[in-house]
Amino acid sequence: MLTDSELDDAVRAIGAPLLERLDELVELANARISSELPSYHTLVPPDDLRASGRNVVGMVLGQLVGASRSDMDGSVKAAVERGRQRQAQGVALEDVLRAVRLDFAILWEPVVEMTRDGKLPAEVSSLAMLRIWESLEGVMLALTEGYRYQEIVADRESLGRRTRAMTALVYEPDMDPRTLERHAEVLGFEVSETLLIIAARLGDRQDSHLEMRWRADGAEAHVLLVGDHVVGLTRWSERNARVLSDIVEGFEDRLAVVVPPVVGIAEAHRAISLARSVLPAAPTGTVTAARDLLVESLVISQPSIATPLSRVLLGPLLDLPPVERERLLETLDGWMVIDGTTTDVAKQLYRHRNTVINHLRRVEEVTGLSTNRPRDIATLVAALTAARSWMPRR
Repeated sequence: MLTDSELDDAVRAIGAPLLERLDELVELANARISSELPSYHTLVPPDDLRASGRNVVGMVLGQLVGASRSDMDGSVKAAVERGRQRQAQGVALEDVLRAVRLDFAILWEPVVEMTRDGKLPAEVSSLAMLRIWESLEGVMLALTEGYRYQEIVADRESLGRRTRAMTALVYEPDMDPRTLERHAEVLGFEVSETLLIIAARLGDRQDSHLEMRWRADGAEAHVLLVGDHVVGLTRWSERNARVLSDIVEGFEDRLAVVVPPVVGIAEAHRAISLARSVLPAAPTGTVTAARDLLVESLVISQPSIATPLSRVLLGPLLDLPPVERERLLETLDGWMVIDGTTTDVAKQLYRHRNTVINHLRRVEEVTGLSTNRPRDIATLVAALTAARSWMPRR
């Protein structure tokens, strides 16, 4: 039975001749790594692989022979940097750790052979194997630390590039084709991709939730905060449209505007501008098509014109008895919202069709605007929309 001191001396005696064979062992390990891990063969240059092998195997053998703490610290720092490098090269972390295990096998085999030949007592070989494995575990931890750190750095850099590309689509109207192509590549889209573009107010960190749900099926998705609202961009699909509805519908603190499917990144700026322009007119708790908000948007954007004009056009309604005024306005509201025949309006309001017709005729008499002439209809709808801000209602 050997003492602890004798065991340490015996382990150092194992490490010394192996350390003299460092280059040979590294070449053996790297040949096995290149053979069994295609990613290393493809992505890691031979000189880089050789330097990495010397770092890992040298670190393990250095610990066996009792290298100084400063030497070991330097090897650990090198392993951390190597982990960052492997992530940047595109090698999967699983392959990085498997390569370390192959290094372990190269060191493990000579010790097993010496034990089998009776050159090493079992307790010496066991301790040597334990220290080799502990050292390799330290290497794997250092590599993983560097790899994960580089992932964070890469994610931040990628996020920065995506943010800049999205910001350009929001604010820059006339980009040349090459710039558009570069932005499309950064965002993960084909130049001619069909896109779903939205503007929304979501609140409660739902912007990140929307982006994650859009990405759930592997689609690229980007949601950018712009002032008091967000702009969203993803691949067009019925599913992605439903995801937006799920997040917005029924929530009074949320609203969204969606434009028709946009074909090509070159149309993104115009679509984003349209969605943002009409967003102030969108009702809460629902997803609204941008084309359905044209009148509301014009009224909101030009209150100094819309409000006085609506007072002039609809002012005569105020002179009517309150009961009659309310009935006429209720019929007009139904006529605007239902967007159908007088029969449809009557069904919705639980009135006779002739009552609806009479109410519309009465409106024509009072306002001088016909509900049959397109220009008068457009004027009447705009005036009624503007009147919501000033006309008293029950």
